[in-house]
Amino acid sequence: MKIAFPKNKKSITLIGMAGVGKSFIGRRLAKLLDFEFIDTDDVLEEKTGHSLQELLDQKGEVNFIKLESQTITNLGNIQNKIISPGGSVIYSAKAMDFLKNNSNIVYLADSYGRIINRVKNLNNRGIVGLKNKSFEQLYAERKKLYKKSADLTINLSYLQTDDKELKAKEVTEKIIAAIEKLS
Repeated sequence: MKIAFPKNKKSITLIGMAGVGKSFIGRRLAKLLDFEFIDTDDVLEEKTGHSLQELLDQKGEVNFIKLESQTITNLGNIQNKIISPGGSVIYSAKAMDFLKNNSNIVYLADSYGRIINRVKNLNNRGIVGLKNKSFEQLYAERKKLYKKSADLTINLSYLQTDDKELKAKEVTEKIIAAIEKLS
C-alpha cells in the first residue's frame, strides 16, 4: 500500500505508554505499508545482551535514558520504517528531535484503566520512573509530553472490541488516513 507522506518524512514513529500496543500495531502497520519494523527496546536488549530491567537496575534511570537515546539516534536512515521506541523516549530531547526530524510522530493514546489492565510484569518490565512514582503518576506525566511531541494523536479508548487483530486493523487505517491529511 502506498500513502502520501508529509515533508518527505516517509516513516512513522509510534509513541505512548507501555501496554498501549505500539509494537503490536507497529508490526501490522509495517506489514501493510511494506516497511521495516524496529522496536528500539529489542534493539537495545540485543545490543547490550541485557533485559531493560537489568539495564535500569545496573545503569540507573539517567544512564538508561542516555543509552536509549544513543540507540535511537544511531538507527541512521529511518525512511520506510515503523519505529516503536520505549515509552521513556520522551525524556530525551535528542532522541525526540531525531525522530521528529525524520518521521511522523503518532501518539497512541488510551485510558489509564485500559492500559493498566494490559500491562503485565510491571515491576520487571523496565519502565523508567517506577522507583519514585506509581504507574498512574507516570501515565499522567507522560500523557502531556506525548501530546506535546506528537504530530498526531490516535485515541484508542473508543475501541470496544477485544479482538486484537480487528483493533489493529482499525487503528492502522486511522493512522494512514491521519498521515495523508498531514501531507
